[in-house]
Amino acid sequence: MKSRPIIVDTNALVYLVEKKAFNQLRLLGPDMSEAVVTRSVLTELEGLTRSVSGKNKFGLSLSLAKTLRIHESSGEGDDAIIISAKELDSCVLTNDKALKTRLRTVGIPVYSVSRSGRIVKSR
Repeated sequence: MKSRPIIVDTNALVYLVEKKAFNQLRLLGPDMSEAVVTRSVLTELEGLTRSVSGKNKFGLSLSLAKTLRIHESSGEGDDAIIISAKELDSCVLTNDKALKTRLRTVGIPVYSVSRSGRIVKSR
């Protein structure tokens, strides 16, 4: 199996923080080489940190995201994640149902964060 980067979406980062399971990104399986965030994910987290309740979890998610490799992506939001996944030949970690559907449609492998905070291949 080919080892490739895994792009981490905003909701997956926040969920890992909520589950106190961010270390899961340090324990990637043999098919994942490194965790990556797009610039658009950082921008989204910065906005959430400033504007909504739950600022602590968003601030912590942002701080932790900055420890990962940052990919300068074109586009915004889900589009940036899909474009980056194609550019990097990567898989994506997300719990967003609509994004999962879009990723599968273009053949990008999808992982999600389980209720127990583990990273699992999405079905």
